[in-house]
Amino acid sequence: MTQFDMSQLATELELPPRFFVTRDKGELAFTRLAEALQAVPEEGSLILQFPPGQVMDVSFADETIIRLGQAIVAGQYGRRRLLLEGLTQDSIDNINAAIRLQRLKLAFLAIAPEGQWEVVGHLEDSLREALEMLAKRPSLTAPELAEEKGLALNSANNRLKRLFDQRLIRREYEISEKGLIYIYHFWHWEEAE
Repeated sequence: MTQFDMSQLATELELPPRFFVTRDKGELAFTRLAEALQAVPEEGSLILQFPPGQVMDVSFADETIIRLGQAIVAGQYGRRRLLLEGLTQDSIDNINAAIRLQRLKLAFLAIAPEGQWEVVGHLEDSLREALEMLAKRPSLTAPELAEEKGLALNSANNRLKRLFDQRLIRREYEISEKGLIYIYHFWHWEEAE
């Protein structure tokens, strides 16, 4: 995982180190963040580390976090991922507001410095349930999800694939006598990838 110091970015943008504000500054920041994400190895993650007590307005969030998220989901960065670390509740509220205003189906994982996580953005209840289930175990397959939740295999597969497509979980595969099996994993951001 590659860590990106957002307070350093604020300084480069001639903003106070904990303020992430205005659409114009967000547009400038987007270019820098897009370059950093592209430099991450395929299948890797870019962790945006925000300073304590930061303030991010809706305009800045829209031009940076939201744009990056949309590009990631559209496949413009391959299988690279974005994680948000150290966001204040106000910044989370503003990212949620930007997503809600545009009626986007876009979600991110936000990590607290102590390691707790939460979903920021829009995530359907059925997907949130599968994500929470996966977070409590080393891995999960669609047949396991289907069995434990009493779902049709196709429904379980769709839920896990949708979480993967949003880059909220990782995926690997193996070939067995039954064919191709996808194995999904939650994040372990303490570990190097």
